Amino acid sequence: EALLHLGLGLFPLTSLMNHSCDPNCSHTFSRESLRGPPSIVMRALRDIEEGEELVYSYVDLYQATPERRAQLSHAYFFACR
Repeated sequence: EALLHLGLGLFPLTSLMNHSCDPNCSHTFSRESLRGPPSIVMRALRDIEEGEELVYSYVDLYQATPERRAQLSHAYFFACR
């Protein structure tokens, strides 16, 4: 039986961020070592105005639009238009 790699993390500050269908930032995960805890890195996708809310996509942007819509509907109960 093959083992599946499962990654989990608790990131309280980014859990407060809202979704946008047109996000101004994105996130990646990194580790300093294989045994160390993961960290989340937020990166701007464009210039962000002072006071502008930081928003990111809850789903992967590389997916086709129908797939993103289905995932948002199923997991978060809303749809991007």
